[in-house]
Amino acid sequence: MINNKTNPHLKEWGFKLSTAYLIGRGLSLSFRACIIIIEIAMLEKNKKLKPKVDKNLCIGCGACVALCPEVFELKEDGKAYVKNPADCNKCDCQAAQDSCPVEAISLE
Repeated sequence: MINNKTNPHLKEWGFKLSTAYLIGRGLSLSFRACIIIIEIAMLEKNKKLKPKVDKNLCIGCGACVALCPEVFELKEDGKAYVKNPADCNKCDCQAAQDSCPVEAISLE
């Protein structure tokens, strides 16, 4: 099994890790094993993210809440807010940022 101890580059690869890269280096992995490795790498990456919502840009479409309800919520003013930034490891904050039609979400 590949992990950070046997391969220190796993975190560096993030979700860009590819089956071709692994097979090209003599590693035989099933497709599912590759997906698991990619998911682990994404969770590691997301642990470090701190999402922020620019209230001046937010139009309250709710895309971020639909993708990452553990982190984002819509409040009474119709704007998205970060309710639990530490939970980026439970969902894909990057997808929430990418889905924002007005680019109101930043990840630091």
